[in-house]
Amino acid sequence: MLRLPAVAALALTWSVLPPPQTIGYAACRAPTNAAIVATTVKETPWPLKRLGPQRVWPLTKGAGVTVAVIDSGVSAAHPAFASHVKSGFDLVDSAGNGTCDENGHGTIISGIIAGAQRPGSEFYGMAPEARILPVRITSQSDEMSGTELAARTAAAIRWVIKQPGVKVINLSLQVSEADEGLSAAIAEAVDDHDIVVVAAAGNVTQNTPAGSKVWPAADDRVIAVAALDTRDFVLASSLTGPHVSLGAPGWHIEGPLAGGTGMGLAPDGGTSYASAYVSGTAALIRAYKPELSASDIRGLLRETADQPGQVVNPYRAVVKLSGPGVLGVKPSRSFTPDQLTAIWVSIAGVGMLGLVLVIRLITRTAVE
Repeated sequence: MLRLPAVAALALTWSVLPPPQTIGYAACRAPTNAAIVATTVKETPWPLKRLGPQRVWPLTKGAGVTVAVIDSGVSAAHPAFASHVKSGFDLVDSAGNGTCDENGHGTIISGIIAGAQRPGSEFYGMAPEARILPVRITSQSDEMSGTELAARTAAAIRWVIKQPGVKVINLSLQVSEADEGLSAAIAEAVDDHDIVVVAAAGNVTQNTPAGSKVWPAADDRVIAVAALDTRDFVLASSLTGPHVSLGAPGWHIEGPLAGGTGMGLAPDGGTSYASAYVSGTAALIRAYKPELSASDIRGLLRETADQPGQVVNPYRAVVKLSGPGVLGVKPSRSFTPDQLTAIWVSIAGVGMLGLVLVIRLITRTAVE
């Protein structure tokens, strides 16, 4: 997550934002994020094993869909992106185009969404034929108040909705207070431009205790995503609540390393990464059924999520649209909480009945 200390806010003026530039890889400082270390990916990362996006690739890989990643930028020259990163916009450097990432955060997020399969690496994105539109709103050393972060995010959204092909926006960030300008920008993206907006549910911090609401996750137009561990349990560091729609992997996350050609590891993870898995799933669906509205996709993702945990399930979502025979495999069964309760009650009842019968048999034998 982008957790930034407060300084004086900058005034942002939407009217001066320039049009997209010709793609070119921006020169910038190497990331120094201590939570991200160099690694190689020789084994398929556990989130990909858990979600299995490749099972729907015979039908959709996200082609034709652009996902806007409003974050710390994207190291577009990394081979994991296979030239699928568009020229974006930079609210930090007026000469930039979003392809500088001095933090490392936005590059991993983008890799989760649309990373390419490569020889020698078992890492790949959820929708490897989708395009990424990077919008850089923070740098390596950037410090800003929540008010400024909200203002930059709102300005970024208003720029994004004017760009062709954008069907999904990923917002892996959090601010502690509702912001009128940010809410208005999200409403414009969803209601007027039919864009799916996915947001991280937020992480517990010193100033954000468990049970808190953060924005944009708390906006009822977005898909808010909690972070899960390998057992589908919500991480203790993940915010949650009635407004949180889905869960996705958010622990021990691997992805492209900014400023280089290797891979990075975010060992503690967070809801930022969980959000990216849902954005990638939304890209798969938008490519497969372009006629579905953003509202339809929000409902579909919730309806087809695995229970318990409300875990996003790309396979079940696409099968719901295509029919169970299309991919040649029956969809996995999941149960609602009420169904699970009924199952466990039945199992417990059978167990108790068996115990009673055994006791009666032992008692009768002892008497005889």
